[in-house]
Amino acid sequence: MYKILIAFIIISGCLGSNYPSENGTEIEAPQESSQEFTIEVIGEEKIGDFGKIKDIVLVTKEIHAHGDEYSILQAKYEWKSEMYMTGAIRRMYPSDKSIIPLAPPNNYYTEAFEWIKENTPEDAIFISWWDYGDLIRIFSQREVLISDPCDSLRCMETVNDDQKDVFRYEDNKKFEDIQNFFTSNESEAYKISKTYEASYIFITYEDFAKSWAINHIKGTNNPLQSFEIELTGDKKTDSKNISNELSKFGGSAYFIRAYQENAIVWFLYPEDVRNIKQNILLNLLPLKILPDNLDSRVFLDRFELVYTDQDDYICIFKVN
Repeated sequence: MYKILIAFIIISGCLGSNYPSENGTEIEAPQESSQEFTIEVIGEEKIGDFGKIKDIVLVTKEIHAHGDEYSILQAKYEWKSEMYMTGAIRRMYPSDKSIIPLAPPNNYYTEAFEWIKENTPEDAIFISWWDYGDLIRIFSQREVLISDPCDSLRCMETVNDDQKDVFRYEDNKKFEDIQNFFTSNESEAYKISKTYEASYIFITYEDFAKSWAINHIKGTNNPLQSFEIELTGDKKTDSKNISNELSKFGGSAYFIRAYQENAIVWFLYPEDVRNIKQNILLNLLPLKILPDNLDSRVFLDRFELVYTDQDDYICIFKVN
C-alpha cells in the first residue's frame, strides 16, 4: 500500500488557472497582478549529443513576472529535421548560478527509458500526454505523436505563462486525436493508435494529477478525486486511517502514494467505477477496485502492460 515518491522536476508541466484541491474539487488559483510579464533569452550553451539527437542546446531565459524575477533552463534540439524546444527543465533564482546536465527527472524515468531502448524497435511510436514527448525522444530515441500543446484557448489555460513562448504547437487535429484517445473507451483508443501506427502507450503516476487538464481541454468532467492524509509512521494505524477516510469519501477504487509525513489518495466514486471501461485513462492508471482490490488494468484487451516499476510510477503498454 505504501509507495515512495522521489521529488523531481519534469521537463514539461501542465499547470493552469484552476487545479485540484485535496478533496478533488477545483479551486481558483491566486489571481495574477497586473504588473508586466517579460521573457528574455540571456544565453545558450551546447551540451552535446544524445544518440541520434545532435548538438542539444541549453537555453537560459530570464523571467520578470508580477514582481518576481527568476530564470528557466530549456533544451532545444532537432529531431527528424524539425526543431523542438522543451518546457522548463529547471527554475533558478538569482542566487542560484548552477548549471545542471540534461537528465531524466528521476530514477523511475531513467529505468523506463533504458527499458525502452533495450526492448522496443527503433521505429516504435509512442502515445503519451504531450508533457512526456520530449523526454521520450531525447532519452529513449523513439518517436512520439505529440510533444507540444495545441494553441486552443482551453489548452493554453493549462500552460504556464513562462512556457507559452517556447512550444512549436501541435497540429490541432493530431492533438484532438490524443485528447480523444485519453478520454474515450478502449475500442476508440485502439482505433486512434492504429490510425497513427502507434505501438506503445506511456503512462506515469503524474497522469492522476494531469487528468484534470486532459478533461478540461476536452470539456469533460474529471472523475478522479483525491484527498491528503497525515501519516503516523505506524503502518497498521495509517492503513486503517486511510481506509476509514476512503470510506468516508465513498471511494470504490483507489491508488495511494505515500510521502514521509503524508499520503495522497486518488479515488473514484462508485458510479465512476461502474463506467471505468468507458475511460481508457482509468484503465491504464494503476487503480485498485474494491472490495477485492482488483487491478483496473485487467479489463484491457487491446493494450498489454509490458513494463512497470515496483511503485507503478511509470507504466508502458504495448498495442496488440
